[in-house]
Amino acid sequence: MTNIPNDIPETPSPFDTAREMIGRSHVASLYDRLTEQQKAMILFGAKLKPSLYLTKSIDEMSYDEREEIRLSIIALGEINQVFGGGMLSREQFSHKPKRLSNKH
Repeated sequence: MTNIPNDIPETPSPFDTAREMIGRSHVASLYDRLTEQQKAMILFGAKLKPSLYLTKSIDEMSYDEREEIRLSIIALGEINQVFGGGMLSREQFSHKPKRLSNKH
């Protein structure tokens, strides 16, 4: 896997301070907005069993579990970049190139 930087701010922003006061992280808020299918893809990539983790909030998970989820999200983003970073049209997937057969 690629070298993943740890982007930990040295001083918390006012938003981080407010989230700390209400007991909820920004990542947990974003994660909770995902569909079950999106969460399952992230959990699968993190090698965490979706049936056990689908209803858990990020804030309820251990440091190691959150780290695996972070790495899974990064990997999914890298896959998206391989395909051009945008939406993939049906035409791109329905086109079948004609291959020449070596059989005569």
